[in-house]
Amino acid sequence: YLDRARIAAQRNVITANTPVVPVLQKLLRVMAKLFPDIEFVLEGDHDPVSFRGEEQDLEEVLGNLLENAARFARKRVAINLRASVADHPTDSEFSIDISDDGPGLSRQDRQRALKRGTRLDESQPGSGLGLSIVVDVVSEYGGRFELDQSQFGGLKACIYLPKQNNRARSGQRGT
Repeated sequence: YLDRARIAAQRNVITANTPVVPVLQKLLRVMAKLFPDIEFVLEGDHDPVSFRGEEQDLEEVLGNLLENAARFARKRVAINLRASVADHPTDSEFSIDISDDGPGLSRQDRQRALKRGTRLDESQPGSGLGLSIVVDVVSEYGGRFELDQSQFGGLKACIYLPKQNNRARSGQRGT
């Protein structure tokens, strides 16, 4: 709750600038050690995109999603970073999709999974708070979070977050 209060207080005056790829790489090193039988693949843009927000908040969101994906994956988790979102004409968002090859969830279960304290698989350890934390943090930043079916048959978690406009900050002009 303190973290959410901090985010809410800074929402309109966020000056934090967190490069996304280094955060992803750090988390992927940790996940590879925790889940040595799972292959983690970083795909998509490797352009320098920065989250307009706090590093610890991005780590919290991505850490929850990566851990969930790894726990349910059979062999593979794919992370797809897109520096621009096609349906967002102002180019003020980036997106990250985290897809696994696990059993996935039905459309109804995907909706239920987003509710605080809901655990759909009691055989796995956890409190049922991970995805609701992701929902809360992403929404505090004005982003979006969706669950869908992955191209591997498992679950795909999609987050859309505000990005720092690097061109404006560096004085570069678009072509």
